Amino acid sequence: MSLANKSLKDIAHSQRKKHRFLFAGLFFMMGYLIFSFFFGDMGFFNFSKMRHISAQSRQEIKRIENQNADILYEIEGIRTDPFYVEAIARERLGLVKKGEIVYEFYENGGAPALGGNTD
Repeated sequence: MSLANKSLKDIAHSQRKKHRFLFAGLFFMMGYLIFSFFFGDMGFFNFSKMRHISAQSRQEIKRIENQNADILYEIEGIRTDPFYVEAIARERLGLVKKGEIVYEFYENGGAPALGGNTD
């Protein structure tokens, strides 16, 4: 009967080894899954970073769309409104009509040097 008991002990021992092996495998698998959930290529931290970049990109797109709308408004004004063209020529290019007098105001009360020597 000791032989039968020994074989039962061997069976129980081998089953414990299998259970330990399965438990260790499951433990490492769960560790890998948890690690990849947080730190993997498509993990939580990368996902958060990508969401932040996406929000920044949407803001940049909105800013550029607003700039485009302003430019289109300016183009339409240049094409259709001669007074708008005149206003741009006066503001950006400093052009004046014949006979107009231009007054220039400077901060700190001083006018810039004219480039000549006054000795």
